Amino acid sequence: MGVIVTNHDFTHGELDPLLYARSDLQLYNKSAQKIENLVVMPGGSVGSRFGTTFVKNHTANPDPVYKLFGWKTSNAAYLIVVDQSTFEVYITSDFSTSTSINHSFSPDKVKGAQNQNEFIICSQEAQPIIISLDASNNVTHNYFTFSNPPTYEFDVNYNDSVFTLSEVTITPPDATSSSYPTLTIETMGSFGGFTANFVGGKFSSLGPSTGDQIGVAVITEYVSSTEVKVRIDNEFAAITPAPATGPKGRFNGNQSNLTETAYNSTRGWPACVTFYQNRLIFAGGDHLPQSLFMSVIGDFTNFDTGSGLDSDAIAFTIGSSQNEKILNLVSSRSLQVFTDTSEFATNIWSSGALTPSNVELRLQTSNGSKNVTPAILDNQTVYVKKGGKAIMAFGNNDSSTGYISSDISIMSSHLIQNPRTLYAYTENDAYDSNMLFCINFDRSLVIYQSMSEQNVSAWTQIKRENTLWDDVAFVDGDVYFIVTETRGTSQFGYGYTHIEKLSWDITLDKAYQKTISTSTSSQTVSMDNVFNKAVNDVVSFVAVDENDQQIYIGDFTVDSSNNVEIPPLNVSGDYYFGYKFKQKLQTMPAHIVSQAGDTLYTKKRISKIYVHYYNSMTFTVNGKQIPMRRLDNTTVTSGESSFMYTYTSTGVFETPSITLGWSHTTYVTCEQNDPLPINILGIAVELTT
Repeated sequence: MGVIVTNHDFTHGELDPLLYARSDLQLYNKSAQKIENLVVMPGGSVGSRFGTTFVKNHTANPDPVYKLFGWKTSNAAYLIVVDQSTFEVYITSDFSTSTSINHSFSPDKVKGAQNQNEFIICSQEAQPIIISLDASNNVTHNYFTFSNPPTYEFDVNYNDSVFTLSEVTITPPDATSSSYPTLTIETMGSFGGFTANFVGGKFSSLGPSTGDQIGVAVITEYVSSTEVKVRIDNEFAAITPAPATGPKGRFNGNQSNLTETAYNSTRGWPACVTFYQNRLIFAGGDHLPQSLFMSVIGDFTNFDTGSGLDSDAIAFTIGSSQNEKILNLVSSRSLQVFTDTSEFATNIWSSGALTPSNVELRLQTSNGSKNVTPAILDNQTVYVKKGGKAIMAFGNNDSSTGYISSDISIMSSHLIQNPRTLYAYTENDAYDSNMLFCINFDRSLVIYQSMSEQNVSAWTQIKRENTLWDDVAFVDGDVYFIVTETRGTSQFGYGYTHIEKLSWDITLDKAYQKTISTSTSSQTVSMDNVFNKAVNDVVSFVAVDENDQQIYIGDFTVDSSNNVEIPPLNVSGDYYFGYKFKQKLQTMPAHIVSQAGDTLYTKKRISKIYVHYYNSMTFTVNGKQIPMRRLDNTTVTSGESSFMYTYTSTGVFETPSITLGWSHTTYVTCEQNDPLPINILGIAVELTT
């Protein structure tokens, strides 16, 4: 008898091939060479992944870029699909209608944030758009406009300039704009002059005496490069003695401050957006890559910094020796700011709200990130490290006074290929584990499963032929994907994009439900242009019985009329057509460590294989169908046809004595090639050396 070597669990997922020689690692026998179309369950078993159901064809657009947002209002849930030119807003209870909104954004650069029934979308390329509901609960939109815009001192070359004001007293509330005072550049000096971008900006200045108060005026109208209209909010120092005619105030540039609107069509627009402590926050952009602007508390269009009261707006620029570029904002236990070179955060244990007097962003780690929206998973912020080769978790340090970044993909780094999307799925109603969807640059999909209580930290692959995963979003309990077909060359073929919904109830992708009546002869069933007739798509036909068990009837070809001919059925009801996917588990090479050394590189052979399974249907072990027997009598019969499946329930399968031959690498491969469930609790081999 040989030695029994066991894989009790697969809690660490698929191992990077560069680590195959590291048999000294504790996680070596808790990993696998391949975990494809399987997920790691609590406890460490592997089971069938989710399937997807067909929702709606979206568009035919070769090689598109898409972004999805989930939007939940007080009375409905919506899926926002961002493509190259439009926002398509679908109500998820009825995808038959949608609202189209034109835009000028690049889908891969848009950021979104929700507050109450409004959803704000921004990109540094164009003015932010706010999507909301009108009085009749219809979707509507407007450009986001500021009641008081954030401002910034872009042009500082006015120290040798001289400014004058036609009036210096506070402008009455009932004054008309035509009667507002005039701010004039009396001596231009090195200054470039006014532009339309100064409208909304501010002019402030001391008088000629150091004891004079600081006057403040808001620029309300552009007249010329030397003249603007202003509304005076704080009185300015007057010329003494008062002149009989001419300006009432004169101010030197070196005692003045002059700002433009921070965001406009010339300077660009904010790169990212979030809500934090009842403030709307915009940040970044082409001309303000290190700046953040936080609204007045509860007044999201008002970015007036006022006199610095606790509720006033906040303007903050990261002080760094590097040319930081803000890419993402995350509202968590503190405000987190991710740049292309570093990670910053406000005080994690602050007992009060952010105010103009206490705002501070401290450097936490210096990894840098990509412009991919981070996700919140296991109370940590997960982001893509600069370079696109690692997924980092940004969480509390040991003293809980700040943050550290740790690499959660280091053991499966071969699966991380410059990701374009991260999305956390924490409302998993199938089993108690959190999941992170990661869509790579090549539009392949991998998932990370996490459950710290059971030591689960596992990456696995989602494999699906002829499909590109474009994006994923969650709303109102459901996960939606937008995917692009790469089969065929015509409509509903290559380049055609559609929406699918995650489902744990069916082991098919793009599952399309049809209600079919009984028949004693074959039937023709329309696929309603869901599948690709141009390339004779092959779809699997599946029934679900009264015990929610799947019955695999067979594979059928979609003909040129977009129909499928199915055999007779004597049970009417709902059936599913869709794409099946191969489910594969390949263990790490079995080896023994003894006093003589490690057998990883020596020849050995497997004489027996033990597979502990649970609620599984017939699958193969090392390419051979396992000799299980049906444990119940479930059948679907119709006429002369009988479709039966083998339901293996729970147990341990033991191969008879076998001779697999001597090899340097000995491993077990379990595969489910049909659209049926599989759940492997553990695998052991009897190894002869």
